Amino acid sequence: MNIMKVVITGSPCSGKSTLIAELKMMGFPVIEEIARSVLEKVGAPLTLEDKEKLQIKIARQQKEIESKTRYSDILFLDRGLIDVIAYCNILLGYIPQEVLDITNVKSYNAVFILEKIPFLQDGLRLEKSDKEAENIHNELISTYNINGYSPIFVPIMPLDKRIEFIFSHIKNLKGGNIKNVCI
Repeated sequence: MNIMKVVITGSPCSGKSTLIAELKMMGFPVIEEIARSVLEKVGAPLTLEDKEKLQIKIARQQKEIESKTRYSDILFLDRGLIDVIAYCNILLGYIPQEVLDITNVKSYNAVFILEKIPFLQDGLRLEKSDKEAENIHNELISTYNINGYSPIFVPIMPLDKRIEFIFSHIKNLKGGNIKNVCI
């Protein structure tokens, strides 16, 4: 059996969490965004040292949950470890050695980058503008490419069409063999 780890990523406000929630409702195993749960417990403002500690914490927790989560066919992730590298580049201007050590293994079978929709501040985001969201989008593309991935870009379209788009690409990658696909 060809087991797959599939990353769903993109800029803030690209629809990642909505898409992951829908996949979960469809019965697929998912890992929800680790950074969001870590950031919910953090106050502001953050020093550079605080930001570095947070990125290391996010990388550690992401690696741990990825290694503990059991799945039989496909696991969907709301962001992957490579996202931590991109955010380190943006927030710190460098990548801490511990983050490099944690992220040094290519462990994803497919990466889907959602095209961004208009930015909306939800109170948890560190980003403040559409321009910042665009910079993150571009950094994610660059970072996944540099780390040996060939992201597949998911256009803006209704949620059900995005899911169909993703599954059509996954079927091609798996030679058409996907269990439990109900789309």
